[in-house]
Order: sequence, then C-alpha cells, then structure tokens
Amino acid sequence: MKPPYIRSKDSTEIWRLIQFIVWLFGFYLLYALFFIPTIGVLLFWKVLIPIAPVIFLVAAGIWRNVCPMASTVLFPRHLGWTNKQRLSLNQQGRLSLMLVVLLFLIVPLRHPVFNNNGMATGYLIVFLTAIGCLLRLKYR
Repeated sequence: MKPPYIRSKDSTEIWRLIQFIVWLFGFYLLYALFFIPTIGVLLFWKVLIPIAPVIFLVAAGIWRNVCPMASTVLFPRHLGWTNKQRLSLNQQGRLSLMLVVLLFLIVPLRHPVFNNNGMATGYLIVFLTAIGCLLRLKYR
C-alpha cells in the first residue's frame, strides 16, 4: 500500500484538469476586468472576494492547489524553467518586508481605485502574477 502523501498518476491528472478549469475561469475573470469591466469588477469584488474567507477556512489546501494565480506562477516549474535555488533567510526577510509594504499600499487603494476600475484591478493581478512568475524562474 502506498503512503497517503504519494500521488498516483491518475490523481495528478485530475488535479491538473481541475487546475486548468479553474485557471480558465481566472482567465475569463481577467479578460472581463479589462474588456467587460462592470462584469469583471462584480465577479471579482462582489463574488470572489466575499467568498474567499470561506474558501480559505473550508478548503485552504484545495484553493492553494487550484487558485488561477498560483497555477500561473507554477507554469515555469511545470515546464522545467526554474533554477531550483532556494531563497536565503535574508532574501526571505526582504521579500516579506516588500509584501507588507505592498499590502499597505494596495489596501487603501481598494475602495477609491480597484473597486471601481476593472483595468486597475486587472493590471494589479497581472503585476502580482508577473512578480510571482519572475521569482519562480529564479527560485523554487
């Protein structure tokens, strides 16, 4: 009997299919933010963000594995494009500080900018995903 932490090929394929389906929804959401902003803003800020705490509470591990942004950031790893280096503790500390600074910059802009502007929200998602992809290219 296999240990429970070892995935079979079938379960990996099922996860990839689920990731792809949720990624397609995420792509549509991003498309809507840029080209149909009223629908994109509604879906993002009035549907996804309000149910996000419930998703994290009930199925944090599942969401982490199917989140469209996380799936996109993992593309370089799946394609074998990473250098497979690890961040040093110093680099981890700097990155954490930058994330806190970004949080303090982004949160106050939510109501005046992001809640009302689909393009601004879309650009924010693209920017954060690009940072994740760039970090993934260099580090695991």
